[in-house]
Amino acid sequence: MKTRIVVYSVLLIIILLVSLKPATIKNEGLIIYNQPQNDIPVEQFIRNWETMSVIKAQVVSDIDDRLILKIDYLYSGDHGDVVTTCGGVSFDGKRGDWSCRPSGVKKGRGTAILSFGLSSAAKDTECSTDITFSIYDNKGSVFAHQKIPYEKIWYKNKNGILGSVSKLFSSCPVYS
Repeated sequence: MKTRIVVYSVLLIIILLVSLKPATIKNEGLIIYNQPQNDIPVEQFIRNWETMSVIKAQVVSDIDDRLILKIDYLYSGDHGDVVTTCGGVSFDGKRGDWSCRPSGVKKGRGTAILSFGLSSAAKDTECSTDITFSIYDNKGSVFAHQKIPYEKIWYKNKNGILGSVSKLFSSCPVYS
């Protein structure tokens, strides 16, 4: 009887592990925001007195503790020909313990690659509901931003077989 329970338990774990797909495979190439009507000629965009518009956002890579996005945008250049972008990750409007690797933004239509990750102060499991694409002037002040909905459960230190199994029982922490 004990042998039978052990065999069934091992088979169940193997089935669960096989059914778990890495997040990169599941979300790679996923378009999370697409507004083709924002893709107007740059001259018309500038005449409309707009500063920035996101046209499309696509997942490049989504793994446990990191998210890389490719953002197509229009930027009017009203704060300089080249500025910086980064952004933030939040859960229902509340910022958490995430980091962002900045990217350059040039005047006109362009593409930026944003890389978000868990900071060293983050909990082992974090949750997010949206990403913010922000543009900063040369003094570090945000002058334009746009939220993009994207739900994700972030995992830190959940590697290997035990990490994969523990993800099945993880839940989002309570944010105050």
